[in-house]
Parts: sequence; C-alpha cells; structure tokens
Amino acid sequence: MKRLIVLTALTVSTLMCGQAVGASAQAQPDSIITKKYEVRAVWLTTIFNLDWPKRPAQTQKDEKRQQQELSAFLDRLYNAGINTVYLQVRGRGDLIYPSSIEPISPAIKGKYLPSLSYDPLKYAIDECHKRGMRVHAWLVTLPLGSASYVKTLGSNAYVKNNPRHCLKYQGEWYMDPSSEETIKHLRKIVKELACKYEIDGVQLDYIRYPSNKDDFPDRQTYARSGSRLSKEEWRKANINRIVSGIYEQVKAIRPEIEVSASPLGKYREVKSLGEVGWTALESVHQDPLQWEKETKIDALAPMLYYKEKLFYPFVEDWTNVFKTPIIVGLGSYRLMKGEGNWKLDEVLAQVRYVQQHEKTSGMAFFRADQVVSPTFGLYEQLKDSLFVRPTLPLKAEGRASDTKPSQIEIKEQKDGLHLSWQYDASRDERVMYVIYVSTNEEVNVDRGSHMVARSLTNEILIPWKQIPQDSLITFTISVYNVRNGKETVSAEKHAYYRTSDPK
Repeated sequence: MKRLIVLTALTVSTLMCGQAVGASAQAQPDSIITKKYEVRAVWLTTIFNLDWPKRPAQTQKDEKRQQQELSAFLDRLYNAGINTVYLQVRGRGDLIYPSSIEPISPAIKGKYLPSLSYDPLKYAIDECHKRGMRVHAWLVTLPLGSASYVKTLGSNAYVKNNPRHCLKYQGEWYMDPSSEETIKHLRKIVKELACKYEIDGVQLDYIRYPSNKDDFPDRQTYARSGSRLSKEEWRKANINRIVSGIYEQVKAIRPEIEVSASPLGKYREVKSLGEVGWTALESVHQDPLQWEKETKIDALAPMLYYKEKLFYPFVEDWTNVFKTPIIVGLGSYRLMKGEGNWKLDEVLAQVRYVQQHEKTSGMAFFRADQVVSPTFGLYEQLKDSLFVRPTLPLKAEGRASDTKPSQIEIKEQKDGLHLSWQYDASRDERVMYVIYVSTNEEVNVDRGSHMVARSLTNEILIPWKQIPQDSLITFTISVYNVRNGKETVSAEKHAYYRTSDPK
C-alpha cells in the first residue's frame, strides 16, 4: 500500500526533455553530497577530425552522416552528465561554419563537395540546446598552422592575405600578437558569432606566445613599437590587448555571452615545487590576473593535464590567487596509450577532488572522445557514479520566469513514480526542469544533494529504486533558464509515502 499526500500548493519555473537522474542510477535522495552549481564540460575537438566529425563530407550523404554522428555523440555526453560543450569553431585560421571571414575547415568539408548544404555550427548549437546543454564557441586564437595546412585553405587563408601581420616560428604560422590587424580580425570573428549564432560563450585557446625564447621572430616589431616596456612585459601587454578587444566586442553585442580562456595549467612558478617547466605567466606571457583586474574575463579553464605531483598544488594555486571562476581542465586524453597511458583511477581521483573542492566552479575534459568512448571506462563511471546527480552550469540572481508550472500530477506506474506538470514556455526561453527530492527533511532547493533529476520535457519517471521504502519523501520542481542561469521554484511542495513495492 502507498499513500500520496499533497502538502501545499506553491509554484515552479521552466526546464526541457525527460530523463531521470540516469537510467541506471540507483542513488537515493540525500545519499550523495554534490554542488548545486558545477560546470561539467568537454572540449569537443573538430580539427584533424579528432572528436567530430570523424571525416570530412565529400557528398550530401556524408553531411547527413556528420549530423547523425554529432547527435549520437551529444546523447552520450548528456547521459554522462555533461552540461556544457566547448565546441571548436576555429582551428588554424579556419571555421566550421560558412563565412566570408575565413575558409571552411577541411575537417568539415572535403575537397570534392562544392559547398555545404547545412551549417554545422547552427546544427551543433541546436542539438546542444535540445539537450539542455550550454555551448561555447572555442577559438584557437593565434596559431594558423603549417605551410602545408595553410595551402589546403586556398586563397582566403589569412596568411596569404595578410603576410605582414603573420610570423613563422618552428615551421608554423602565427598571427602577430602585436599587430592591430590581429585584434581587428579576431573581433570580426566573434562579432559574427555573437550576431549570427545563439552561442552561450566564447572560449579563447592558445591566447599566448608559443615560446618565451628570444628566437620568436618579433624582434623587429618590438623595435618598431618604440615601447619602453621590457620585451617580456610588451608581450604580456599584447596578449592583454587581444583579450580585452575580444571581450569588449562580445559584450557590446550580447552581454550575457560568457567569455573564458584556457591558459596553461601552471599559472606561475611556485618556489616550494622547484622546477616545474613552462608556466603561463613566465613562459608564454599569459597574464590572466591582469585580465581579471581589468574585468575582461568571465571564467578561466586552466589546462591541468598533470598527475598528482603537479595537479593538486596548481589547482590550489589557481583557486587561491583568482576570484574569477576556475573550471579545472582535466586531461582525459591522457588515458590513450600514446598520450601517457594513464590509469582510469588517476582521472577519477581528479574528478572527485574537483567536486569536493569548495573554490572550484567545475571541470572540463580534454578531449570529449575519451569521455564517450567505451574503451576507457570513463563514460560509465561518470554516468553511473560521479555524475549520477545533475548539476546546473550557471548561477544568476533573479527569477527565470513569472510563469510557474501548474497542474502537477503524481501517478504510480510499474517502473516508478511518474511526475507531470503544465508549463507554457515563451519562445525565447531555453528551459530545463529540475526535480528536488528529500527523504529525511523538507526539500531544500539550495542543496545540491536534493537535486535528483533533470527533465527537458514536462514529465519524468523517478525509478522505484530511487524511492526508499517506509519513508516519506518531499519534492518540488523548478524551472531553470539554461540561457541566463536563472531559476524559479514551484510554490507546490508534495509529499509521498511509500510503504511497499507497487503491485
């Protein structure tokens, strides 16, 4: 026998498609302590067909295959608990969408296909948003590739049209960090992205010099600049200007777009650690603390692809120095034989550490392929254990909507407790419903441990294995706006008492 008790009528907000905590999730309410807000991101790499697409499209049939491939990829990311995708939009002076600014990436369109019949970026954004994921345009900022790579890009390659604003170093072309043309060009790209696409963020990668050595060929440009700064400080100032220029351009068009960067994982030299190799500040002239002081960055995702000797101390260093949200970059690619052949336990320990760290804002895996691949075991561990509880990627003050879910219904079914509700989302809302449940106290929407499920539609099935017998559970629903991070909680709180398994 089971009894259903409605306690009070309150109200809710918006969210999107239906999935309980995870099809195989067995964790019961209150059994897992998690943060309510935590970025769980992946860097989805397009260059060289590393993550997606697996090969360029030579025919329209290939284009359809690319779309199916990406949809399946995103399904697995969603099932693994990922809530944010850093999608590589710019590789080496090329873009994954049709543009007059730079040529299309050869990873997307093969040489035998005259033109694309679909927009890969728009498709990716739409597919991410369908799954309640935020999507950031990941830009490799300064590298332009080898001479042979540039040749594949044809007559619209940046190097061919702007040779005076490019520098060649160790066989690779780079945009000149000191050139005003570099800032102007990058601003043009982010302006196009912000105006044409519903991106949630812009993520700056390789926003640095390739080396601190004096053989980087900028001696003449430094001399011509007439700067009174030392060469090292001049280089930092150049990078600072690029970051500032991009940030200001994005915010002038859509202030809600998040601008982040992924600096080297070791911010600065730490005396207690001795020699640690390259650092962001001393080696490649990245000065993210200055970006923070000038309020020209919204989040940092340092690439901490190291084992414990360096990983843990540098996580502490980033979180102690910066007030800017720190999203810890994790090297899932290190699981591959040719990239370190790490044991899975190494990555899992780092995930747990970040989850338990009070000052981190989440984590991002490089690369996405190792997260979804069945080869490494990471997907199952995230889906069934570490990410079995959902988190929200963004927090903002204010209500998601004045409209709240109504007509909340609870029905017992063979496989679990079915919840449904009515909510009329406006056209410009990208919403997801969050279900909060507690077994030992009144449900509290401020506690991550009470957040047990997310739904992209206005219904959800909570499996019986998540509802302990002989206990009273209380629950409520909220609407979370994925676009702006605002949440509205239902005015209705319900209670359900389960005394035995349903017949």
